[in-house]
Amino acid sequence: MEKIRSGDQMFSDLARKTIARGEILQMTDIKENITGNTARVSFVYQDQKNVNSIGLGFNLSKENGTWKIDEVGTRTPADSER
Repeated sequence: MEKIRSGDQMFSDLARKTIARGEILQMTDIKENITGNTARVSFVYQDQKNVNSIGLGFNLSKENGTWKIDEVGTRTPADSER
């Protein structure tokens, strides 16, 4: 739970600073890797000038035909290679 709170706080800080400068955040470098009933989705939120950014990653699993999020965390170096 602390990991989620920390990530939420980092994202909130990034969004607040970006909006204060009159800019918007963009999602870039979106990656999706599905293997059977598991998946990894990652992306980067960044400001338009790419001065500030935060990478996020999600592990998902499929249960009864529906995807659910198992873990929310930071983007890993391996996400860039997919």
